[in-house]
This record gives sequence, structure tokens and C-alpha cells, in this order.
Amino acid sequence: MRQRTVESVVVFDLVGRMVAGDGDGRLTDAVTVCLQTGQRHILLNCSELTSVDSSGLGEVVESFVAVRGLGGRLVLTGISRRFRRLLHTVGLLDILEVQESEEAGLESLVGETAAPPHLGGAGRGPAPADQHQTYGTVWHRQGALLTEVLTV
Repeated sequence: MRQRTVESVVVFDLVGRMVAGDGDGRLTDAVTVCLQTGQRHILLNCSELTSVDSSGLGEVVESFVAVRGLGGRLVLTGISRRFRRLLHTVGLLDILEVQESEEAGLESLVGETAAPPHLGGAGRGPAPADQHQTYGTVWHRQGALLTEVLTV
């Protein structure tokens, strides 16, 4: 995993595998450090990611929840068809913000219309301030996928 900053956005280039036993917690730890230093716009560039299991998916979700909880935005870019299918299968494709390219992700985070969008990504506009929605999220704990409810 490589980290860099583009304008006000912290970009993590995820490289190789995000699987159990392969750097467990590195992404979550790095995102936590960013949040502790006041950085709230995070882009996960997945174009060099070769495989993701439930442990890696759990890290993405945990990072998303942490960023969102502090009023920030986390955007995934460059996801493969296989990763997109995994996100769809577990119900996260409509929750996480996904952009096709790093350029589109950066534009959505630093553009003049960078107001946080409704969960689910670009094109849906911001949710009304008084509207709360409940989404299912997937967490990985001791090798089993558990469903937990996240109210946003």
C-alpha cells in the first residue's frame, strides 16, 4: 500500500492482496492516522489490487464507517469487475461511493460541488439533513461474516 496526497485528498494505492494474514489492519490503521490529523477526504485507488477476501472487505468497510462518522468521504476507484461483483453481492455497492477512475474520484472530492453525496455515490445528490437511512454492512470477525446495521 502506498500513500500520497493530491490537493486535500489522501490517496491510498492498494497494491496486491487484501486478505487475512497479509498486512491485517494496515489500511484501517493508516486511515485512522489520517482522521486523527484532520484529513477527511480519502480515496482508495484499487487499480492494482489483485484479490480481496472478507478480511480485506472488512477493512474497507471499517475505514468507510470511521471516515463517514467524522463527516468525511471515502471514495473507491479503479475497482475490477470481480471486486464490483463482490461489493454488489454483499450489498455494499449501493452504500460505498465508487468512481470509475482516480481522476473522477479526485474531482468528486475536491470539486466545487464537493458537498457529501447521498450514500451510494455520484449522481444522487446529498441526502436531506433530517433524513436517516439504515443500511446493512458486512463485518469480518474471526473468519465469519456477520451482518450489522449502520444508521447514517
